[in-house]
Amino acid sequence: MTTPSAYLVAIRRLPDLIAELRTQTMPGAAGDRERRAPGPHRAAAARLAPICDADDAYARLHDHAHAIADILDTRPPRVPVYRNHARVLGLPANTKADVARRHARTLARFIAHQLPMVADADLIFDIQDDITRTYGRLDRRYPDTPSPERIDARCGRCHKLTLHQHPPEKPGDDQTYRCASCHKWHTETETIERRAARQRELRARKKRAR
Repeated sequence: MTTPSAYLVAIRRLPDLIAELRTQTMPGAAGDRERRAPGPHRAAAARLAPICDADDAYARLHDHAHAIADILDTRPPRVPVYRNHARVLGLPANTKADVARRHARTLARFIAHQLPMVADADLIFDIQDDITRTYGRLDRRYPDTPSPERIDARCGRCHKLTLHQHPPEKPGDDQTYRCASCHKWHTETETIERRAARQRELRARKKRAR
């Protein structure tokens, strides 16, 4: 059952999730290493599934915003869409993640602000329920990456083999590197140096063992 708190979380987070899903098909630090992992039954051939899911969620926000505007006799947000002769299908092709977020957020904010002014309680519930279910379905389908990846390199401070690579916090961000033991943050350059030092350590150990 949809609760007010669940709807508020969904309407706030759905634009970011739409942007994340579009990031998964884009090159770069954030795109090569996805923040959200594909679900357990994702097939390799379904690489475009995240973009299709992002478009579906965007189209739902667009349709709800226009329905609310029609009822209230006001102007809906003007955002770019891709459509066929019958309906809106999603975002235009090659829309970047940050642009997708901005337009999805425009729609979401319109809905959040204008929906309480609608007199039809059943319609309010239906829109809130659809948005909540859409967000919940995608959040389950693309769960957060469960854990950082350990790097075979020693921390520059405590010298333990506990240096980890963390995926981007949000679309467009870079990967980060942090020691799980002393929590020291490392730059990418420091991490490369620490990896090289580890390789020298292993080669020296191998020579001593001969």
